[in-house]
Amino acid sequence: MNAKFVLALAGVIFCFTHADAKKAMKEVVWPAEEIQFKDMGAEKGMTTGGVSQAVLWGDPEKGAHASLVKFAPGTKHPLHSHSATVKVVVISGTLLYAPENGAEKKLGPGSYLMVPGNMKHTSGCEATECLFFSEASGKWDRKTVETKSAATHTTASETN
Repeated sequence: MNAKFVLALAGVIFCFTHADAKKAMKEVVWPAEEIQFKDMGAEKGMTTGGVSQAVLWGDPEKGAHASLVKFAPGTKHPLHSHSATVKVVVISGTLLYAPENGAEKKLGPGSYLMVPGNMKHTSGCEATECLFFSEASGKWDRKTVETKSAATHTTASETN
């Protein structure tokens, strides 16, 4: 009985991988000078605090996606979270990151960061512009957290 299950599973896996292989994939070549960054909130009248992005694949308004993201020099984002898990690789500048109630880390070029969905944190950039690759498991949002004395609560979500 286990052998039949293993064979059936192998057949399903083969069908999925074979179907993917049949899809015509096109190469993507995107020289840096042709990549255009857009303010992440400009189209919706939001203030993103000096954050712009160039979407590489997917759609940040609908689901999983990857982008090149820029933080302007001196950018500081207060305590917030994102619904999706976000993975980051710093390309240039020094990205600042701190989990809620944790110590701030300075992440230079080549550094990696993974922030699980709904984890409260702060982020920012030191004195020079930060550029990083960002991949998110779902739609982009930023839920700002307001602190009032010892209690915290989440305010309305900002989405892009």
